[in-house]
Amino acid sequence: MELLQLQYFQMVARLEHMTASAQRLHVTQSSLSKTIQRLEESGRSSF
Repeated sequence: MELLQLQYFQMVARLEHMTASAQRLHVTQSSLSKTIQRLEESGRSSF
């Protein structure tokens, strides 16, 4: 789990919208989605 992944997750949780979060973070929506997906996968392997 990386700090960047947590920052992306925090923005999505705060705005509750992937597109708006991607715009705010200055990344593409697809890269944001992939980062969130990797975060979810790392969380599953941690437990």
